[in-house]
Amino acid sequence: MPMTPHKGESQSDFMGRCVPDLMGDGKRENDQAVAACMTIWREADKKDFADKKQFADPGYLSDRIKRFAIDNADDVRVAWYVAHKKAARYTPAQLTRVTARIASAWKVHIGTAPPPADDVTLRREMIGIIKQFAPDPDEGESHD
Repeated sequence: MPMTPHKGESQSDFMGRCVPDLMGDGKRENDQAVAACMTIWREADKKDFADKKQFADPGYLSDRIKRFAIDNADDVRVAWYVAHKKAARYTPAQLTRVTARIASAWKVHIGTAPPPADDVTLRREMIGIIKQFAPDPDEGESHD
């Protein structure tokens, strides 16, 4: 059976259990066992994180990919904007469920006011988010 972290096990405890197991009877050197165990730990941690992430679309479309993360304020704003731009891809019932999940996350992460209904307000909010992550390259430069 492959070595995997137990639920709630600390990284230190896992490494203490995994490294000797992978070294076994001289199967691997210590540094190889440590590297292998770290890879196992990271992969299990990624899977655990992905399982906890919330999406407004749990996989309604034919490719079954989850869409529109709703775990924080910026994700919720982006989800609201993009979901409305991609609305034609969903059935009316699916779109209702997607937008309801986003609206619920909006209340949790942003406040009690409903999400903006008009495109101009949505665009302003999106520009604000984009500027946080991609500042204007000309800002602060002199153009003499």
